[in-house]
Amino acid sequence: MTTHTGLASVFNVREHGAAGDGQTLDSRPLQAVIDACALQGGGTIYLPTGQYLTGSLFLRNNITLYLDAGAVILGSENPEDYPVIHSRWEGMYQDTHAPLIGGDHLHNISVTGRGTINGRGSVWWKAKEEKILAYPRPRLISFSNCTNVLIEGITAINSPSWTINPVHCQNVNIRGITIINPADSPNTDGIDPDSCRLVRISDCYISVGDDCIA
Repeated sequence: MTTHTGLASVFNVREHGAAGDGQTLDSRPLQAVIDACALQGGGTIYLPTGQYLTGSLFLRNNITLYLDAGAVILGSENPEDYPVIHSRWEGMYQDTHAPLIGGDHLHNISVTGRGTINGRGSVWWKAKEEKILAYPRPRLISFSNCTNVLIEGITAINSPSWTINPVHCQNVNIRGITIINPADSPNTDGIDPDSCRLVRISDCYISVGDDCIA
């Protein structure tokens, strides 16, 4: 298990109220365990095998989100589970749906492991095609104004829009991940660093509906 915190605390989400059955919305227990871990100075949020249905999750300082083999984060298909936030999108600050996994003004954060993050983006792609969205679609993973960011080992699929989008971040390491979005999915870029410094992308497989890296 690779972490970015160097801390020993490991929080198993199944021991903190997450159902992991793919049907129960786990947003509240998952966010609660992230916040509890942060109050102890940080550590690892461990997702064992299971399917964790959730809306937006917000990491905190010194947190590693670790998905074990067989662990799947399922993005909710309900727009209400993605709060509207003011963030940078396509080079402009505007109101957008929050990403599935995000955070702002953080340091030492990681999303790692052998599991999968499935954004279940088809409902969002259809809404874009029908022009019924009030706000831009959520990204799968997007951190803003963060330092020391690690994304490693995971598989990311079916992103509602851009898959990985660090914004105004420094010391970003993205390695050994797989990103797969359908070829006809709109604007589902793979990795889009925006106004970042010291970004390293290595050993990644990317097959998406738009730019692989931009």
